[in-house]
Amino acid sequence: MDLSQQIYTVLVKRKYNRGKPFLAEKILDIIKTSVENDEPIKLVGFWGTGPKDAPNWADKESCDFLNDLNKEIQEIYKPGIEFTFIFANSHGIHNGYESERISSYIRGITTIFDKGYFPFP
Repeated sequence: MDLSQQIYTVLVKRKYNRGKPFLAEKILDIIKTSVENDEPIKLVGFWGTGPKDAPNWADKESCDFLNDLNKEIQEIYKPGIEFTFIFANSHGIHNGYESERISSYIRGITTIFDKGYFPFP
């Protein structure tokens, strides 16, 4: 099994993934391109907002979970994963959460990210 396939196999483990990935071949192509260029694998996701005004234990556990995934990838591919998150603040506002609470939460989680939880660009 080549390196790209090994990385893909980690990403789709039941531990990290709830279902069959959408566009699996495209994902594998993206991984192959990252490996060919010796660059981190770029993963983009939404980070939800809600009624809380500061990160809590659930956010820490989410960060720990994603760090564990990245560490497992780095065992076979040193550049690892580069996470990019889009904050779903409009979704939170649409759901009736106060914009100041959302902003406060985003500032808090951004501070956590900036302390090195994830390798950002």
